[in-house]
Amino acid sequence: ISSWVQRHHDTTGCFWAVITILQIIVLIIFIASVVLCIISGLKALILAGCDQVYVLSDETICSETLGSIRDWLQVFLTEKLGTSGPACVEDNLLTCRLIQEHMVTSTVLSTIFSVFATIFALQLIIEFAILHEQARWRRAAKEEPLALPEASAPSAAASS
Repeated sequence: ISSWVQRHHDTTGCFWAVITILQIIVLIIFIASVVLCIISGLKALILAGCDQVYVLSDETICSETLGSIRDWLQVFLTEKLGTSGPACVEDNLLTCRLIQEHMVTSTVLSTIFSVFATIFALQLIIEFAILHEQARWRRAAKEEPLALPEASAPSAAASS
């Protein structure tokens, strides 16, 4: 393989084969990016549905609901449910708020950076192609320098 690579590393066929493989990799990255964007959209739908369950999203309603349950069951959270009712926050019962804090961050970061990964990978392929072509043309110019036109004597017609 090493001798084959040494002989063919600079050929057009090898160059386009590598470019094609890299573009397939970028296509896979792009598909992963689209999947992550779809998952981000599903997360947004989950968050929208979670806000409809008021017991899980509003601290006041959660505290009142726990107070109602405490009135019904005399031994339910007697030490935590006082007048302020901090049990919802301390015991992380506001699941919508927790989900929203974590999902918003992960949604934004995964969407933005997956798209950036695709763009930067494509830019890397373009840079690779530019550098390859520059090197190829430099070597071609070094192997066959352009013949400069010789300074010729003024033509006979011009001197008469």
